[in-house]
Amino acid sequence: MTRSGNTAATRSGLPFAASAVLDGGFALYHRLLLARPRDPEVPAADVPALVLAPHPDDETLGCGALIARKAAAGAPVTVVFACDGRHSHRSGLVPPDALAALRRREALAACARLGVGAERVGFLDHEDGRLADAGGALARRIAGLAEACGARELFAPSAQDGHPDHRALSAAARAALAGLSRHPVLYEYPVWFWDARAWVEPGAPRWRQAAQLAVRPLAFLAGARPAVVAAGPFLDAKRRALAEHRSQVENLTGEPGWATLPSGFLRHLMAAEEIFFRIPGPSPGAPP
Repeated sequence: MTRSGNTAATRSGLPFAASAVLDGGFALYHRLLLARPRDPEVPAADVPALVLAPHPDDETLGCGALIARKAAAGAPVTVVFACDGRHSHRSGLVPPDALAALRRREALAACARLGVGAERVGFLDHEDGRLADAGGALARRIAGLAEACGARELFAPSAQDGHPDHRALSAAARAALAGLSRHPVLYEYPVWFWDARAWVEPGAPRWRQAAQLAVRPLAFLAGARPAVVAAGPFLDAKRRALAEHRSQVENLTGEPGWATLPSGFLRHLMAAEEIFFRIPGPSPGAPP
């Protein structure tokens, strides 16, 4: 995850909305989403999967319990990180190259906690914030990775996530399906979905952002049919994996600007159930 700010208020970018109001609103929205009719097709524990993470820690936050469940069932899980995490913090003590190396080590340790060995972890090493520049090459790379690992399920961040790297990876995963001879089921997992900036137009007047924040989540909710997977006994593994991402949950340097993930945000992602949205694949008969 690569976003600065360590409170819900600063993360939202909406100074007119207090952090408590945002947290309360998203808590209610989470309950409403779980109350929607659910997709009867949910990710399976026993089939091979490719998990695409925009940054180190997104794999844990979005689907850590699912990864651990699959690994425990003996299903091959491959985790691939698209960006290197070098810009998650602006530090006078840890330069970007050192931060990227640190986050790679954290990613490997977190995946090990989830039951995924280093031989099944890959790094594409794109620079944070620049993933959209990869264009069609990223979709082709994902298609190749899915073929190579025999993935029957593909996991990518939500297209609604309010981060350009997340949206670029979502778009690439969707495009990759068309390049596969055997189409896996694509599920998207929400991360920045739980941040106000996912729902508003950047730079818009505050009154317009307020209106968008009131209307857009409800419009999404009306058509939502979440696939919900209970974290169950794998929630502890998910917590241990998140703890390995120390740069995201601890102030490693003591610098006042070193951002950590706020508790209100984490409540959505470390809950007893993980939420996914199944994305329709290419229509039958479409050319691979």
